[in-house]
Amino acid sequence: VVIVICGIPGSGKSYFTRLLYDKLKCNDNNNVSIISFDDYELSKDEWNDETFKINRNKAIYHLHMQLNSNNQKNINSYNIVLVDDIMYLYSMRKQIYLIS
Repeated sequence: VVIVICGIPGSGKSYFTRLLYDKLKCNDNNNVSIISFDDYELSKDEWNDETFKINRNKAIYHLHMQLNSNNQKNINSYNIVLVDDIMYLYSMRKQIYLIS
């Protein structure tokens, strides 16, 4: 299961994602993880188009890894990945949709 949280900067995406993570984690049957694209961003000094693409690809790779992990506790468990990003372009959202 992939749950995408997207919106404008400063709108509370990361805060809401952490709250949702805590709520979903309360059920021991759920394997819940967060892919926050903020974790893959660089400082303004290091940022350019090339590093932006490289780091987005790293986040996408980790999303693939989380979705393909087979460490579920039982057949009734869910592998839930919360994706937190601004995704201001349709192509960014579509990429996540195609993966899931």
